[in-house]
Amino acid sequence: MKKTAVILILSLFSFAEMYSQTCNEDSVVITYFSHSEDWFIDFILIKIDSFDVVNGTLNSCEQSGFMSLPGPFTCQQKLFTRRFLQLSSSGDTLIYSSHPGTGIGYVNESRVEKLFDSLSGKVLSRKEFNGNGQTWTPSMEETWTYDSLANLLNYERISDQGNSILEKDSLVIYNYASGILQSVLYQDGVGANWIDLLLFSYSYNSSGQKDSVHIQKPDSTGINWVDSLQGYYDPSNNFFANYLAVVHDTSGILVDSLTINFDTLNNVRTYKLFYDYFFNLHDEYDFVGNSWYKKIYNGSYDGCGSRTDFLYDQLGVSVGYDKDGGGCGHGYHSDLDIIYDSLYRPLSYHSLTSVLHTNSYDSVYFYNSPTKISLHYIPVTEMGVTVCNGDTVQPFLIITGGCGPYSFSWQPSTGLSSDTVASPLIFVNDSIIYTITVTDSIGNTEIINYTVRPTYLPTVSVGLFPGTCNMDSARFYPSYQNAAGSGVTIQWYLNGVYDTTSHFKIFRGLQAGDSISCFLTTTNLPCSQQSTAFGYYIFDLPSTPIISYSLPSLFSTQAFAYQWYFNQVQLFGETNQSLVPQNTGNYTVRIWDSAGCSVISAPYYFQITNVIENQHDQFLIYPNPASTSIYLNGIDENIEIELYDVYGSLMQTIQSGVSSSLEIDLSKFPAGSYIISLRNDKIFLTKRVTIIR
Repeated sequence: MKKTAVILILSLFSFAEMYSQTCNEDSVVITYFSHSEDWFIDFILIKIDSFDVVNGTLNSCEQSGFMSLPGPFTCQQKLFTRRFLQLSSSGDTLIYSSHPGTGIGYVNESRVEKLFDSLSGKVLSRKEFNGNGQTWTPSMEETWTYDSLANLLNYERISDQGNSILEKDSLVIYNYASGILQSVLYQDGVGANWIDLLLFSYSYNSSGQKDSVHIQKPDSTGINWVDSLQGYYDPSNNFFANYLAVVHDTSGILVDSLTINFDTLNNVRTYKLFYDYFFNLHDEYDFVGNSWYKKIYNGSYDGCGSRTDFLYDQLGVSVGYDKDGGGCGHGYHSDLDIIYDSLYRPLSYHSLTSVLHTNSYDSVYFYNSPTKISLHYIPVTEMGVTVCNGDTVQPFLIITGGCGPYSFSWQPSTGLSSDTVASPLIFVNDSIIYTITVTDSIGNTEIINYTVRPTYLPTVSVGLFPGTCNMDSARFYPSYQNAAGSGVTIQWYLNGVYDTTSHFKIFRGLQAGDSISCFLTTTNLPCSQQSTAFGYYIFDLPSTPIISYSLPSLFSTQAFAYQWYFNQVQLFGETNQSLVPQNTGNYTVRIWDSAGCSVISAPYYFQITNVIENQHDQFLIYPNPASTSIYLNGIDENIEIELYDVYGSLMQTIQSGVSSSLEIDLSKFPAGSYIISLRNDKIFLTKRVTIIR
C-alpha cells in the first residue's frame, strides 16, 4: 500500500504540489483554512491533517501568518483514535467503540453496546466496556424492562456485571394501573441494598389526563415519606406543571427560589433560578429530533443580562447559537454557525463576537477525495497586506483531492507571468477577475474565480443634487472612496467630450440620453502611485405630463412627485396625481422624477358645469330626462361628444360633423345619471343628463 508522504518544511507557494499524489486509499487528508479578524488584526491559519488509517498515525502540518502571508509549514507526527459506529436498519446505534492508534495498529479503548426490542424498537440494554488493549472488560450495564403494552416497568443501572449492588447505582420502578402510570420510584444503591430517594405520584381527571403530580422524599430515617411538592398540571398550557422551591432568611427576606416547569413525561421544559435579588438563570428546552435539547438560556447578574438561543437541525445536531447581552456598560453579541455535509462532517465554521470592537473567526474544511478536486484561493488583501497599483503579487492556492499531477489554465492571461501554473506572479493594474480551471491526471476538473484588486483602489460615482434639476440646468457632484481628499482632481465630460475640471459641475440645456461622466485622479496613501477611477450618469428628463379629465378630477400622467397650478399660481397642498378643479380657468401641473428633475405641462382649460347649464341659448339638450334618445341643438361643427357614467367611465364617443344638431341613441344604456362632454380646439363643455325607463 502507498502511504502519504508529508514534507516537513514547505516553501510559501508549493502548497499545490504538497499533495499532488492523492489517489491512494490508505489515507484521509483534511485541510483547514481559518481566518481570524480582531478589530484591525488579521490572522491566517492553514492546517493539513493526514491520517494513516492503517497504522493510526497523524501527520499534522500548520502554517500561519499574522498581518502577513502564511510562513513555511511546521509539521509533527501524532497518534489518533479511530471510532466505529454500527447502526441498526432503523438508524439506532448498536455498537460504538474507540481504538487509539499506536503507529503500528490500534488497541481497544472503550465500547458501548445497545440491544433493542425487534417489535417495539425500545431499548432493552446498554453495556459499557473498558478495553485493555486486546480484550473488553464490562464496566457498567443499564437495563430496561417493559410490560405487554410496552410500558416501561423498571430501569436499572449497575456499575459492573457482578451480583453486588455498588454505591451510586440506581433503580427506577414504574407502577401502572390499567395501563395508566400511577407512580415512579427512584432508588440509589448503598452497599448491597436499595434505598428510596424520590417518589412521583400522579393523579388524573375524568378525561384520563394528568392533572397533578405529588413529589415526596423520605425523612432522615429513610422509612417515612414526607411531602415535598403538590404540582398541578394546566390543561390550557399543554399540561405543564411547576416545581417551586423558595428559601428565606431569618428575617423573612427571599434569598433564592427555583422554578422548574416540566411536561407530563417529566421532561424539563424551563428551569429558572433566582438568587439573592441579583442573579437569575433561565433555561428553556424543546424536543428536537428524538431528544430534548436546550433551546434558550437567559442569565443576568445585578441587572446585566444575556440571552443565548441554541440552534439545532431537524435531527437534533447542534448547528450553532446566537447570544446577546449587555446592561453593564457595553452590549455585546456573538454567534456561531456550523455547516455540515451529508455525512455530518463540518464544511465551514463561523464565529463572530462584537463588544467594543468586532472579532471573527472563519474556517473552511476540505476532505480529500480521489474523484473531486477542492480549490480555495486566499485573497492577498485578507492577510493584512497592502497592495498598490504596480505591485506584483502571488496568489495563495489551497488544493485537495483528485489525482495529481494537476494542470492549470488562467483566463485572461493579462498581467500574468504564466497562465499555466498554480501560482503565477500577477502584476496589479486596477481590478481584474481571473477564471482558473484545474484538471487532474484522470480528468477531474474544477473551476474557481480569483479577484486581484489594489487595497486602496478608488471608486467614484456621479450624483445629481436634489432640487437642482429643471428644464434649463442640472448640478452634479462626485461620490468617491479610497481617495485622498487633498490630492483628488475631477474632470467632467459631456457625451465623452471633456468639459472642465472642477469638483461640482452645472450642465445647461441637457437632453434625454446625455451622458455625464467624471474622471477621478488621486494619490492613495500608503500607495505612492497615482490611481484613477471613472463614473458616469445617464441624464433622462421626465416626459412632459399630460392632463386629462375624468369626472370629477383632473389627472396628471404618473410621476415621482406633483405640484398643481391655477392660472400660473401655485395651489398649495395640491401635490397628488389628481386635482378636483374649483374654478374655470387654466390648470397646469409640474412633475418630478426620482432624480429630482422636473417639467411642467401645457395649460389645460377647464370650465365648470354650472356655468354651461345657464347658457341655454348656446347649447340645448332635450328631452332631459330622456327614455330612448336625446337631441343636441346649438353645437359647433366638428365637435367631439363623449358620454360618461357617474364613475367617470367612457361609454360612447361621437363626432358631430357639420350639422348644429344631433340625435344620440340611449336605448342600450341602463337608467341612471350620465355626463355629456363636448370638446374641440375652442371649447370644453359638460352637462348632466338622466335616462329613465
